[in-house]
Amino acid sequence: MKRRKRGETARTDVRSARTLPPPTAGAAGEQIAALQASEAHYHTLVEHSPDPMYVARNGTFLFVNPAAIRLFGATTAEDLLGTRILDRVHPAARDVVSQRIEAVTEGADGAPAVEAQFLTLDGAAIDVEVEGQAIIYDGAGAIQLVLHDISRRKRAEAALLEVTERYRRLVESAFDGYVVHQDGIIVDANAAYATMFGFTVDELLGKPVLELSPPDVRSTVAGIIQRQEHVPYETAGQRKDGSRMLIATAGMACSFLGRPARIAAVRDLTLRKLAEAQRRQLLKAESLSRMAGAIAHHFNNKLQAVIGNLEMATLELPPRSKAAHSIVSAQKAADAAADMSTLMLTYLGHTAVDRRRLDLSDVCQQCLTAVRAVMPATAVLEIDLPSPGPSVHADERQVQQILTGLLSNAWEASGDQSAVISLKVKTVSRAEMSETHRFPIDSEPLDPSYACMEVTDAGCGIADETIERVFDPFYTTKFTGREMGLSAVLGIVRAHDGLITVESEPGRGSVFRVFLPTLAGDAPR
Repeated sequence: MKRRKRGETARTDVRSARTLPPPTAGAAGEQIAALQASEAHYHTLVEHSPDPMYVARNGTFLFVNPAAIRLFGATTAEDLLGTRILDRVHPAARDVVSQRIEAVTEGADGAPAVEAQFLTLDGAAIDVEVEGQAIIYDGAGAIQLVLHDISRRKRAEAALLEVTERYRRLVESAFDGYVVHQDGIIVDANAAYATMFGFTVDELLGKPVLELSPPDVRSTVAGIIQRQEHVPYETAGQRKDGSRMLIATAGMACSFLGRPARIAAVRDLTLRKLAEAQRRQLLKAESLSRMAGAIAHHFNNKLQAVIGNLEMATLELPPRSKAAHSIVSAQKAADAAADMSTLMLTYLGHTAVDRRRLDLSDVCQQCLTAVRAVMPATAVLEIDLPSPGPSVHADERQVQQILTGLLSNAWEASGDQSAVISLKVKTVSRAEMSETHRFPIDSEPLDPSYACMEVTDAGCGIADETIERVFDPFYTTKFTGREMGLSAVLGIVRAHDGLITVESEPGRGSVFRVFLPTLAGDAPR
C-alpha cells in the first residue's frame, strides 16, 4: 500500500457489498449508473463529514474517514486501520463502549447514543458522543460508528458548573436572604432567607412569596413585583410565627430552569432600626441629662440661699409669732425641694461619691433595722446574706439608699396583701448577667465578676412595655407626685459603674438585681 506524505489529505474508499459491473445499455445500464452515482454521493458525504466515522469488525478498524483521522491525531488512515478500537477508548469508558458495540452488533439500532472519552494516539482524552449501527461491509457484517466531538461542550458545561457552584456557595454563605419565585411561587431560596422568616428551605418551596408579607402590605408588594421594578425598597415581612419585621428588598428578572423568574435579595433591618432608635434615645437622654443637671444645680444653689435666709429670719422673730410659723413652713417646703433637687442630681449621677471598701452583706444587714421600722405589717422579709459577703468599692450611704429604694418598691408593689419579699446577696460572673431589660440601656458589663443585690417580690408585676419606664423620674403606676426612688437608685448604680436588670410579669411579681463591680480577689460563689 502506498503511504501518503504527512499533511496530504487521506482518502479511503468505502466499498459496497458487491462489485458493480461496468455500465451497459438499456434499463439495466441505467440502474447500474444510478447505483454508482449513489455510491459516489455517499462516498463524498463520508469523506467530507465533520463527524468522525469508522467501520469496525471483530473489534478492529476497517475504515476511518478524514475527520476520524484528525480526531485521533493520526497522520494517515494506515495509522489506525487494523488496530484495536478499545485501544482508542479511555479505560474508564471501555465497558460502556463495549456494551454499545455489542448492542449494535446484535441489531439494537435503537440503542441510545452514549457519551465516553476516547484517546488520541498521543494519549490525550477526548469527550465524544458515540452512535452506531450494523452494516454490510465488503460482503460481511460490520458496525459503523459515528463520533461527535463534544469536548467544547463539556468544557463549557464544566465552566458553567464551576460558575454556578461558585455563585451557589456565595449565596448560601451570604448573610442576606435570596429567594427565586416564578408566577409568585417560591422555587428556590438560600438558608439565610429561610432562617430570617423562621422556616426551613424545604418548607418555603412551593409557598406563595406574598405569604411572607403581612396582609396590609401584600397589595403594594404585589404591585412592585408585577411592574418588575428594580429599585430597592423597605417594607414589612411576616415570620412563620406571625411576628412582624422590617426588611429591605430589591428584585430583578432572571431565568430559572429555562423559565422566566424573579430573584430578590432581602435584608432584615429590624435590629438595625432598633439600634438607630436606641441611639437617638441615648442622644436625647444625654441632652436632657445635661439640661436637667444644669437646672438642678442652679435650682439647688438658689434653694440653699432661700433656706439660709429663712433660717436667719427665724432668729429675728418671736418664736410664737405668725410670721415665724409661716417662715418655718416655707423652710420645710424649701428643704423638701432641695431634697428633690438632690435626688435629681443623684439620678443624673452628679452627686459626690465617698467610696471605700465595703462588705455588701454587712452594709445590707446594718440597713435592715431602719427598713423594718417602716415596712408595713403585711410584708415579710426573707434574707440570704452570706458572711463574708462580696467586697465592693462604694459609698455606704448610697448603697443603703439603693437597698431602701428597692425594698420600698417591692412592698408597695404588693399593696395591702400579705407579701413575702426576698433579699439575697451573692457574687456572679459576667456571663450570668441577663441581657434583657438591662439599665442603663447603654451599659455593658466589663468586669469578670459582680456583687449582686437581688430583691424579689410577688406583687402586681410590670408589663413588658412598661419596664423601660420604671426608672424614669416621676414615673409611677401608683399615684401622681412621687417616685424618684427607683430613678435615684439608677443614678447611684450608674455612678458606681454598675447596672440593673429587671425581670417581671403582670400578676407574677418582679425581680430587681443590682450589680456592682467586685474588688480584686472576689470570685463568683
